[in-house]
Amino acid sequence: MISKKLILVILLYISLFWLIFSSISIISDLNLDINYNNVYLLNKNVKLDLKSSKSWNLTGTSIYINDKDPTCNWSKTANENGWCTGLGTWKDPYTIENVIIDMKNNSANCLTIINSSVPYIIRNCHFYNSRSYEYLDNPYWYLEGGGIMLYNVSNGLITRNNCSSNTFGILAYGLNNSINENSIVNNDNGIICYGYDNIISINTVTKNGFGILIGGMYNIVSLNKVNKSEYYGIWAYGSDLNSISENSVSFNNRTGIFLEECMRTSIYKNECTNNKMHGIYIDGSMGPYFNGELYPSEGNNWVSGNQANNNLYGIKLNYTENEHIINNTINNNEFSGIDLYESNYNSILNNKINGNEFSGINLYESDYSSILNNKINGSYYGINLNQSRFIEIIQNSINNSFYGISLTSSDFNTISFNVIYYNKICFIEHGECYGNIYEDNDCIKLKDKKQDWTLLIIITVSASLTIAVIIFIFLLYRRRISS
Repeated sequence: MISKKLILVILLYISLFWLIFSSISIISDLNLDINYNNVYLLNKNVKLDLKSSKSWNLTGTSIYINDKDPTCNWSKTANENGWCTGLGTWKDPYTIENVIIDMKNNSANCLTIINSSVPYIIRNCHFYNSRSYEYLDNPYWYLEGGGIMLYNVSNGLITRNNCSSNTFGILAYGLNNSINENSIVNNDNGIICYGYDNIISINTVTKNGFGILIGGMYNIVSLNKVNKSEYYGIWAYGSDLNSISENSVSFNNRTGIFLEECMRTSIYKNECTNNKMHGIYIDGSMGPYFNGELYPSEGNNWVSGNQANNNLYGIKLNYTENEHIINNTINNNEFSGIDLYESNYNSILNNKINGNEFSGINLYESDYSSILNNKINGSYYGINLNQSRFIEIIQNSINNSFYGISLTSSDFNTISFNVIYYNKICFIEHGECYGNIYEDNDCIKLKDKKQDWTLLIIITVSASLTIAVIIFIFLLYRRRISS
């Protein structure tokens, strides 16, 4: 028999094991929480202590912080208000948390911060019903009527807030700010960010005038869900060297992603579907230039790996130069998959383009561009050029269209090594076309379907012969019986 002493020793070891295991689990969970939060502070070594769940209802009162004014700077605000804590260091940033402000349609911003460069966090707040009744053509000039307004502000994290029913949800002028995991709903305008090195990610932006507007340089817009905007889902204006990636931009009343007068911007792996006008639209993007000369090999904006489906236009270029449209999936748009208007020196490469009603790729008054190695299926025009010159159309696969490649008043284009199968007409030229070169293309036309009676005749003859043989055998059998 096992002694009582041995049993006690075994129980002691089991208890010790579970104590150690539980401690390790708790420590691991805490470390995961800290690491998770550090991601949104731009990789700074910041510890975010768990705060009290106490909330602060400041309805009808706005928060105003000007760090150059000792009467309302961060230090004074933190010392005098329980809803603001911290020391303004990377290890202990100033933090405004769990605040509720309903401005009841007053024009003051719910929260205003200006002239601040110390680390700060705005977290788990609800700001709504701030309204400005002054109409401004340029949304960058809005200074009131917002949920959160930041002017000349850097080194902040704005996370997990709800900014709803304001003139704008969040407006940030500054650098090195992160706007993450916020809910921006039913504002005249959603998120406006102008400056450098800002990150806008993982936000839900719904039913705003426009969703996200960026300007400046080196900003990142990533992993946001932007839908049902009155105008544009994501709008980059007059900016350079920004990245727009992995966003879901759908059901917007005009355009999913709109680049206006932008250069060297990457639009990568976004889902731009079911927008009424364009999935992706680039307008007025010229360059880059050096000493007044265009350098096409340098590259300008890159549009790659996106889905642009079920819009009017999948990807539209208007008055642009030196764009790269590469490796996109563009399906079931009502007009064109890729459409260029007065746009030169562009590269259209390795795209999958299916089921667009008018054309897979359509160029109007666009010169010196390359259309290479695209797979186009099921449009009225596979590739359509109108008044376009010096276009290289090489190694494309164009199937199941009415016209494979159509040229109207277009000169000096090269059409070679294309596979054009099962189109009603492989090639056609309209109007006066000069100097176009066709070489080494593989064309199989779709044949007219005519009634083929051969099989029916064979079946009829075979059946008749079978019946005749059966009748003959039957008659022969009866004759033998009767005799």
